[in-house]
Amino acid sequence: MNRPSFHRHRMAAALSLVGALALSACVEAPPSAPQPPSGTEATSLVPVTSQQLAATLGDSLAIVLETRVLGADGQAVRSATVEYDLVSGAGLFSSDSTLTNDQGYTQVLFLPLSTGTVLVQARTGSDAVTFAIEVASDPNQAATFVKLTGDNQSATVGAILPQPFVVQVRNPDGLPVDSVPVTFTLQFAQGDSAKLAADPSELATGGRQVVVFTDAGGFARAFLRLGTEAGGHTVSANALIGPAGAQTSQTLTFTANALPSARAAQLVIISGDDQTVPIDTLFAGGPLDRSRDPNPLVVQVLDAFGNPVPGVAVQWRVSDGGGSMFAFTTFSDPLGFATNFYFGVTEGTNAIVAIAPGTQPVTFNITGEVIVDPEDEPPPEDEGGG
Repeated sequence: MNRPSFHRHRMAAALSLVGALALSACVEAPPSAPQPPSGTEATSLVPVTSQQLAATLGDSLAIVLETRVLGADGQAVRSATVEYDLVSGAGLFSSDSTLTNDQGYTQVLFLPLSTGTVLVQARTGSDAVTFAIEVASDPNQAATFVKLTGDNQSATVGAILPQPFVVQVRNPDGLPVDSVPVTFTLQFAQGDSAKLAADPSELATGGRQVVVFTDAGGFARAFLRLGTEAGGHTVSANALIGPAGAQTSQTLTFTANALPSARAAQLVIISGDDQTVPIDTLFAGGPLDRSRDPNPLVVQVLDAFGNPVPGVAVQWRVSDGGGSMFAFTTFSDPLGFATNFYFGVTEGTNAIVAIAPGTQPVTFNITGEVIVDPEDEPPPEDEGGG
């Protein structure tokens, strides 16, 4: 049986044991012809078990408290009733009272349920005996759940955070508890591919949830690969904390932030491609000039996940035709857009190439079309053939 199962079931096993041993305590009852002491006969209660005892909270074995009842003449008293009370602390008895056997002995089983000094009293008639039980903390009880490191980290989209999310489980004395299951869950992520895993090498096959058992130091760790879009991520860590039979679910929350990538991977034409621009040679440079410059040429710089990348230098050049660019280099804005202008379109095909580091070049095609004087246009052909 692994340790988590032991923690969950040992209290139930202990209580079952108390019940079973309570039945065995009844075996100590006298035979069918009991001879209880008279109400006026003086008796004394003698502790057989030491009155100074030690126990560990959560131990599945109950403590045996044994006493003996003697009469005024020092002889054993059979079928004397011994009753039990809890003076301080918490715990369970196998029975509220027991009867002595032929030799005057009787016993009860007691299971402590609180730490510190637990006082238990056994009494018969006017005589009583007190047992003091020093109950230590359960070293395997998960008493506190603490967030240690890894919160509020940042990295670029799609990256693995540099540090894992780390929690620790401690017992009531502040010492680490191992083998406690901790469930890490990705509650919120931006974009796709965000995953959790207990080891960075497992992120390729990871998912949105992973269960990690605490190690010998009480630590549980989980690594996060950020999603493909910039923005916040939230991861929760959950564990059952408290004594067996009274555990509560506790949750710790980690946050992380995916930053826009500074590395360009794609250059995409947004507008300005496949334009046809009129060139007026009849009134060139005059007030009647009908020539028109092309609309602005716009590209967007994206990272490998399709997120805009600001501040990237985009270079432009005319690869075919004539004319010139407004600027040889422009920079992408916060949304990844870079804009330029082309002047001096020549007749026919004009091609402008844009390129940025880490990307493939893109080409804008602009056709210059000369406006022809109507008088110079050839007459339409006679479709009648005559």
